[in-house]
Amino acid sequence: MIRPIHSEWHQKIVTGINIVISNRLNSLLHISGTRQLQIFLWTDLSLDIIITIRKTEEVATMAIAVSFFSGAGGLDTGIHQAGFDIRLTVEIEDTFCETLRLNYPELNVVKGDIMKYDRQRVYMEANLSEDQEIDFMFGGSPCQSFSTAGKRQAFSDPRGQAMIKFAELVREVKPKVFLLENVRGLLSAALKHRPINQRGEGFPPLEPEEMPGSALKYLLKQFRGYNVNFKLINAADYGVPQTRERVFFVGV
Repeated sequence: MIRPIHSEWHQKIVTGINIVISNRLNSLLHISGTRQLQIFLWTDLSLDIIITIRKTEEVATMAIAVSFFSGAGGLDTGIHQAGFDIRLTVEIEDTFCETLRLNYPELNVVKGDIMKYDRQRVYMEANLSEDQEIDFMFGGSPCQSFSTAGKRQAFSDPRGQAMIKFAELVREVKPKVFLLENVRGLLSAALKHRPINQRGEGFPPLEPEEMPGSALKYLLKQFRGYNVNFKLINAADYGVPQTRERVFFVGV
């Protein structure tokens, strides 16, 4: 019996896919051209074979992502809904790891410290082979050392150093795209913070590393090899009932 295949699948199959078709055929079919496609279309196909093709093809084309500083899963939720295959979700706090596993049992959640990661460990825990590419690496690193409510020690604070480690991993792993999120204070933070009461009349002028924005300039230099853009976004502009500003960096 001849069963028609929707034109959508015609287009998908033409692109070329390797599929193991159910026990009825028990063989590996390599479909890579129009002629082979026509033979396939006029074979006695069953619905379960078509479904197998669809599911296999979708899994094979999902973009691979890796998450750091995952917290309770805010960024991971959006990235997953956008269609990414998150192969590794790294979080250092036990409570957040438990939350992630409870709400997202399909995620590969690993309790880990980003400071102890390198490319080899990322690939191993993400169950990736060496010839696979990571499409997207993302995370919202600790913000305390940049917040205007804190001591603003920037990268001198161990929590701020985690952001530099993220940049180091980006250079090593070489994802096609990365995303980094943090507080607005990062835009004005200095590499070396001088307390307010030690500025102005009677005190020496600020050194270059004490100037507002010097931490941002230093951070951007860490992403060498990437074209980086950043933007301050207010959650209230996107339907969230609170004013919450965050800066997002996207590198390609």
